[in-house]
Amino acid sequence: MTDREFITAVQEAGAFRTTKEAERAADAVLAELGASLRWGEAQILAARLPRRFGRLVLEQSFTTSMGRFAPGILIARIAEREGVDRERARHDLGAVLAALDRLLPAGAREELRAELPAAFAATVGPPPGPAPAPAEPATAR
Repeated sequence: MTDREFITAVQEAGAFRTTKEAERAADAVLAELGASLRWGEAQILAARLPRRFGRLVLEQSFTTSMGRFAPGILIARIAEREGVDRERARHDLGAVLAALDRLLPAGAREELRAELPAAFAATVGPPPGPAPAPAEPATAR
């Protein structure tokens, strides 16, 4: 899979207006997802992604010891990383997971689903429509 194929899938899944929005969402979601996966699962996911995105997953998996996040914490961390509100972060998480679901081979999809907490099913899913308009970026505190 190429960078372009992945970003196009994220853009389509999330109905993002631009590829830049899809890239920002993919970067934030994959970095935080990497931090919430076990090292072995992060390696498997990273190997299936284009190199740039795989590196994000591995870097965060390697540099954090946070373990698994509850869905609310993951969404809050994505929102913070992306500089958006939680509604937008939830949408973006759903878009990236929907793109991964579409692009990963069946075995890799099942491994990723098994690794994520069951609570994700109720929290995220394919986004229902276009991405919410981006809010003003959060100011640094």
